[in-house]
Amino acid sequence: MKGIAALDVLFLVRELNELEGTIVEKVFQPSKKVILFQLHKSGSGKKLLRFVLGVGAYLTSEKSSSEGTKAPSSFAMLLRKKLKQSRITNVVQPGLERIIEVHFSNDLKIIVEMFSKGNLILCDSSNKILAVLEKQEWKDRTVKKDGIYTFPPASANPFEMTDKEFTEKFNKSKKENAVKTLAIVFGLGGKYAEEVCIKAKIDKTRKRVDTSKLLKEIVKLKNRPLKPYLVIKDKQIIDFAPVTLEVYKEAQKEQASSCSDALDKWFAATSDDVKEATTEKQRLVSLAEKQKIQIANLKKKGEEYKQIGDLIYAHFNEIEEIIKDIKKNDWKIKHKLVKEINKKERKVILEL
Repeated sequence: MKGIAALDVLFLVRELNELEGTIVEKVFQPSKKVILFQLHKSGSGKKLLRFVLGVGAYLTSEKSSSEGTKAPSSFAMLLRKKLKQSRITNVVQPGLERIIEVHFSNDLKIIVEMFSKGNLILCDSSNKILAVLEKQEWKDRTVKKDGIYTFPPASANPFEMTDKEFTEKFNKSKKENAVKTLAIVFGLGGKYAEEVCIKAKIDKTRKRVDTSKLLKEIVKLKNRPLKPYLVIKDKQIIDFAPVTLEVYKEAQKEQASSCSDALDKWFAATSDDVKEATTEKQRLVSLAEKQKIQIANLKKKGEEYKQIGDLIYAHFNEIEEIIKDIKKNDWKIKHKLVKEINKKERKVILEL
């Protein structure tokens, strides 16, 4: 499953700021890459904040069937211990990165990485790492417990550039065209790079273009109002958009009540976790069917054995006499119930 773009994070964080003042009640880890925070806010009730590491983050209305049913992991328990009853003070995106920081009233924060394999790190106010879901080593940084958290090398942030700085950075790009330069060098991601080119009326396949037009459209894009929706193709959800995008003008759309609502549905439709859960459900259904057949067979055998037991009980005295005669006459015996005698196998078959 692909992760969300840096601009998706920007719009999402705008929405997640409604979490300011919510209290942490519980933390769950339903799967390796999913962390779920159960929050509560006076007057608003329970809220569930789900982090899908390497993919995205969003508010969800309810736990899935597997979430909250298992004993919490040691990592989830540690987060509970450190953050329980603390309040969220703010949610921010550092620069234009695929990272979300959630700050708490006890001067701790979690840093959620939504690039590469993803990670969740608990830090104090000095960025000392108190806990990390997964130790990770990169060429330029290491993320491990008791270390100091450092951010990955920042991508060029066009929202903090002058027209001259943007143009210089753009012209130095070794990417073969405008759309790839915007997507990769400036970290906009594919759909937003396409969008900026469309709105600026720039040929995305060209290398040298009017960069002033591009920067103006990038700034305008940041300030668009939230109007989230899902993008549908062949009755399948293929993407989501937090704002109206020309790039999806002709696409089939399904409106969402919020960015979180769109992400929740998108994740449910496309995530490996859901596919694994579906496969697991199918396996359990198949196992249950096999067990039903086994139980039916055992019941049938039980009835047969009961009938045999009843017959043995009804002819108990005769059987006892036959056994005595066999021992007495060295397996030489004639009786109306004896169908077969096999001295070698020490077996007597009776017909009752």
